[in-house]
Amino acid sequence: GPWSLTRDIALDYRNKEQKISIGPHCWLNPNAELCVPQTIDAGAEGRAVVNLNRFDLAMLKPFMPETTQASGIFTGKADVAWDTTKEGLPQGSITLSGRNVQVTQTVNDAALPVAFQTLNLTAELRNNRAELGWTIRLTNNGQFDGQVQVTDPQGRRNLGGNVNIRNFNLAMINPIFNRGEKAAGMVSANLRLGGDVQSPQLFGQLQVTGVDIDGNFMPFDMQPSQLAVNFNGMRSTLAGTVRTQQGEIYLNGDADWSQIENWRARVTAKGSKVRITVPPMVRMDVSPDVVFEATPNLFTL
Repeated sequence: GPWSLTRDIALDYRNKEQKISIGPHCWLNPNAELCVPQTIDAGAEGRAVVNLNRFDLAMLKPFMPETTQASGIFTGKADVAWDTTKEGLPQGSITLSGRNVQVTQTVNDAALPVAFQTLNLTAELRNNRAELGWTIRLTNNGQFDGQVQVTDPQGRRNLGGNVNIRNFNLAMINPIFNRGEKAAGMVSANLRLGGDVQSPQLFGQLQVTGVDIDGNFMPFDMQPSQLAVNFNGMRSTLAGTVRTQQGEIYLNGDADWSQIENWRARVTAKGSKVRITVPPMVRMDVSPDVVFEATPNLFTL
C-alpha cells in the first residue's frame, strides 16, 4: 500500500558544517509504521535512531510464492552512530522481535505450519566486533538460539560464539506425511565456533535420539534409533545405530575440512541380517556393508 507522512519533515542544511538535520517524523503504511523519534544530525559524524513500530508480514504476500503464507507482526529498532574523522567502522545495533508469527508452507499438497512463540534477532557492531544473535522458540516444540561474533572484522576476522538446538521434535513434519506415516525423534546440539572467517572451526556435538520414521517409502521397519556427530575444530566424526524390527545398521564416519578447497567425508554402514520389505513381492534379509566417500571432485559409493 501507499506510504504517507504523519507530519511535515523539518530539514536544516548547514553548508559551512556540511551537515543536515532531519527532524522527527513517521512514515505510515496500512501494514507498517516507521518512525524517526529524534532529530538526526548527519554529517562527517552523527547518529540516527529509527524505530520499526509495526511491520505486518501480510505486506510480503505479493512477493511470496503461492505455496508460502506468512502472518504476524515484527517490531524493531536501529541505532547507528558514525564518525568518518576517525578510523574504524560505525557503531550501532539492530533489534527485531516477532509476535504471533506463523509460516505455512505447502509441501506435496499438504500444509506444513510453523508457529513461533518467540522470534528475536539482534545485530551489533561495537568496539571492533560484529555480533549476530538469535532466539527462536517454536510453539509446542524446541528452541534455536545462539550468537556469532567476528572480532576485528576489517583485519583478523576471528570467529567466536555458539549455536544451540534444544529439544527440536521431528514430529513437527508429520503433517506432510500420508495417513499412517510419521516421524519421531529429538534433535539437540551444543556447538561452539572458533578459528577465523577463512578457516572456520566448530566444536561440540549434535545428537538425534529416538528417531523413528514410518512410511511406505522405508524399506525396513525402523525402531527408535540414534545418531551423534562430534565436531573438533576442522574435523568431525559420526556414529549411530539404526534399529529395525529385525537387525541393526551401524553408521560410522568422519569428515575433514582443514583444507577448505579439498574437503573430504566418509560414511560407512554395516549391518547383519536386516529384514528388507518392498511390497508386494520383495522380502529378504540382507547384511549391508556400504562405504560412501565424497570430495569436491568425486562421490564414490
